[in-house]
Amino acid sequence: MTNASTGEKIKARRLELGLGLREAARAANISATYWTDLEAGDRSPSDLVGLAIDLTLDWHPGTVAATIPRCEKCGRPFPRD
Repeated sequence: MTNASTGEKIKARRLELGLGLREAARAANISATYWTDLEAGDRSPSDLVGLAIDLTLDWHPGTVAATIPRCEKCGRPFPRD
């Protein structure tokens, strides 16, 4: 799961760019439901989806991945509590 602040940053940037939710999801090649879950902090994107979000939101590659809390040992996002 993304942390709430990651989802909030994704949503804020989407709105800043004037993108609708469906438009952003389509540009990232993911479902609108998936995008909604990301903004709510209920899902973590794969590295590939994170990169697609970076490109959609005109962020540097790796921006989304850098904001997701990850296990130092294995590098995977922390599971939901």
